[in-house]
Amino acid sequence: MNTEDTEKYSILLVEDNPDHQSFEKRTIERISMVKEVITAKTAAEARETLQNQSLDLMVLDYDLPDTDGLLFLESLTRINNDIPVVMVTGLGNEKIAVRAMKLGAYDYVVKDKDYLTSLPDVITRSLDKLRLSRTLKRMEKQLKESEEKYQNLYENANAGFVTINIETKRFLKPNKQMVSITGYSPQNLENMCYLDIVAQEDRDRVRAYHQAKIEENGEEDASPSELAFWITTADGKRKYINATLAVFPQIGEVFLTWNDITDRKILEEKLRKAHEKLKEHARQLEDEVDILKKRLVIEPQLEESSDTEQKFNLDTGCTYLIKEKHPVKSYEIFKDFVSHGVFGLCISRTYPKRIQKLYNLEKTPIIWLSKSETEETAVSVTDLGGLLDLINKFVSESQKSIIIFDGLEYLITVNGFSRAIMYFNDLIETVMTNETMLVVPVNPDALENKELAILERFTEEFVPELE
Repeated sequence: MNTEDTEKYSILLVEDNPDHQSFEKRTIERISMVKEVITAKTAAEARETLQNQSLDLMVLDYDLPDTDGLLFLESLTRINNDIPVVMVTGLGNEKIAVRAMKLGAYDYVVKDKDYLTSLPDVITRSLDKLRLSRTLKRMEKQLKESEEKYQNLYENANAGFVTINIETKRFLKPNKQMVSITGYSPQNLENMCYLDIVAQEDRDRVRAYHQAKIEENGEEDASPSELAFWITTADGKRKYINATLAVFPQIGEVFLTWNDITDRKILEEKLRKAHEKLKEHARQLEDEVDILKKRLVIEPQLEESSDTEQKFNLDTGCTYLIKEKHPVKSYEIFKDFVSHGVFGLCISRTYPKRIQKLYNLEKTPIIWLSKSETEETAVSVTDLGGLLDLINKFVSESQKSIIIFDGLEYLITVNGFSRAIMYFNDLIETVMTNETMLVVPVNPDALENKELAILERFTEEFVPELE
């Protein structure tokens, strides 16, 4: 597992209203990515906290007793404090939010009656953005260090490195060992044709070798992979070296390695692996970003209306727990409502096409609780925030709706009962405050008595039938 997957963040909440501070603190603490929430009532208190503690994100209310949020944000910018900020503004203050974004705030929340519902999503997006930013900075640092390391290796390698311009045949960018081998200064070498340094008796052979390599252009080699020959150094001495050659026609250059080819190959292999590792990290990061961007879109759609009389009656705003080993009764109730003009949403561990076939659901959206990332209708069973967002969006776009949640046991198994029941309570609150009904089939044999009792406490069990 990547360290980013388990990284927790410390949040500074700046809010002077005690009630708002208490509600916001509890809401933020429920976010899985949050480690702790530190509170402050004034800008001065917040500034002192930032000086004494290392914090990851600040949720800043615009109306503070000693200043306003924009002035405080500007003061942070002046002292180069780059802590990410989510601005909380009053209703009708969207212009302030826009100014805050221009000053560098990550996001904003308008304090309307539903702002506590949207606050976790905004903070989660901001933390995702922070994690992405930090990962990119780490990668940029690693790439820079890798490039510096490569340049350092090039300059200080035991082998002599140099490039040759294919057209002019002149040396370019000799390294220290190349200078040491030849005895010529870098300036002198760069004014010389590569054959000038080759001993007279070997020039024809070296010229033919170079030309053959250039013509092969990286294809199946017919000429030797390396060549040994004599050179004449600046002080007139003769040295016998071993040379390899690589052609780069795209940039019109040939790369030469002289002397210690073994060390060169080892160094190149290490660098190749380092670059491949960085590329793999970059690909993984891109995949994470794509997953964040690809949110399943659920559009409420009505099934064809049935001519039969409706059989069941449920109260909106209620959650019904139906204990059965197989969710036959639950789907019977669900199908009864969606076939009588009610928008339906099915959330199930069962594959969507099978549900469509079993219950003749042609238009009703179905969310598949799965670990698959290839199916369009799949949502990870661990992505509880994303799943709740989809349900909230569906409910807000439906005049009256019914939801069947067929997979609570799977949710509990993967996430643990404590985390699952916290999510389930959030879902129940969504149902309570909207014109919707929630049907939850549960196999009582799959749960402990204590767990089942907790579920029963917050749900209805009796489902009346219409006469």
